Amino acid sequence: MPMIAALEPSEESLKSLLATSREVVQELLELGFDRRARVLHSVGNLWREKLESGELDELVKELTKSTGYSVKNVELDLYFVSEVLNEVSLRGLFEGSLVGGYRSIDSPVEVAPGEFVWNRPMGTVFIIASGNSMVPPVLAASTSILAGNLTILRPSQSNLVAVGKVFELLSELASTGSFEASVLSRAAQVLYMSHDSPALRYLLEEAPLSVVNYWGGEPGRSRVLSMTVRNPHRPRVVINGPLTGVAIVDEESADSETARRLARDVVLYDQQLCSSPTFLLFVGSRELLLDFTKRLAKALDEVGSRFPIELSEGSFYRLHTFRKSLELKGVDVFYSRSAHNPWTLVVRKLNDVGAFTTEWGTYSRRVLEVIQVESLEGLSRGLEYVLNKLRKMGVDGVQTASCSVSKDRLSSILGILSKYGVYRVVPAGESFLRTPAEPYDGEFIAKYYTYTVYIRVKDKLGELVARGAGIP
Repeated sequence: MPMIAALEPSEESLKSLLATSREVVQELLELGFDRRARVLHSVGNLWREKLESGELDELVKELTKSTGYSVKNVELDLYFVSEVLNEVSLRGLFEGSLVGGYRSIDSPVEVAPGEFVWNRPMGTVFIIASGNSMVPPVLAASTSILAGNLTILRPSQSNLVAVGKVFELLSELASTGSFEASVLSRAAQVLYMSHDSPALRYLLEEAPLSVVNYWGGEPGRSRVLSMTVRNPHRPRVVINGPLTGVAIVDEESADSETARRLARDVVLYDQQLCSSPTFLLFVGSRELLLDFTKRLAKALDEVGSRFPIELSEGSFYRLHTFRKSLELKGVDVFYSRSAHNPWTLVVRKLNDVGAFTTEWGTYSRRVLEVIQVESLEGLSRGLEYVLNKLRKMGVDGVQTASCSVSKDRLSSILGILSKYGVYRVVPAGESFLRTPAEPYDGEFIAKYYTYTVYIRVKDKLGELVARGAGIP
């Protein structure tokens, strides 16, 4: 069953676990993709039943304290777990991620006359997950297991218990007589390890791992890389570094509906997701921007009040000091006086941004920097400003652009965004929403945990000779 405990595993216990890797992988492959997907679907259904019945109410309270999210936000995040584990979604994820689709996991699939691909599991995957949402750790581990790997998942301290409870459901299903669930239960290992853990050091520096997948920023990222490079087994290293979101609104789209959508993007997950907008680039006049800011302030009041958070007195004081310091510098600042919905809008002209050096963490809650640009030419300069500022703050770049723009501008805006390494472009109000067809940070997640065997049974040399290649 999954190893979920507050005590760290010993090196010996990890060695015993890793010694079972080939056996576990073989059992997973013998089950086949469809049966593995059905088991995970059953886990999702069981999770939703427990959530709706109130059985997870205490867990909701614990997550509210550990993450700082509102109760309603935590409930929504837990609901998304069942969506992640939906069988149709999982199948679609692999179908879109791999040449040959999900069927290529079980057997070779012909992709050209006489040419086949066979996507095989890497073997043993170690995932170090973040704590800003339940979705990434559950999705990453489930994808790895579905690909056929023995999977060791180290969640964040903030969601360790919750993530563990998801995969404990495999054991619960196995206790009812499900052989398939018992196999997946062996493949899913959720382990607690502190940052300076000897167990963590052993896994990264010595263990026979096939993949190390790290989700997070500095200093953890550099530490994981420096440790993994010493590993003689040379595991594949995949990094999902810190990113953020940008919203783009033009004056033709600056209505109350757009304001409500953008408020939802800011409030849900309190800008802790890599997709959440922390900057708004407004294409239009100053006058129309200020009109839209008033609409956005009203929308933030309405939406934010439905997702109240508990901000400490010290945190609220520091936020208020930050606001006042900007006002003294002549910056337009709009904000709520509520500690339970502490939204802040910092409004600037593009030509003025270089004059202000006051910074706040990108992971501050409900703080949106609004920058006016008068044209699409200015949009490029605005993106350059955002990217430079993010790099100084330790953030890799822009993951998601949440857009509400006129149709005649959209094509040009897409062309501009494509030059700045933006991974996602979605409608405003849906930055947090992902479909099974979406890649993660520019890469399809199923490719993290598989490698492709190419098989050719058709003679191609004769064709080259016939075209005059001069090969004897």
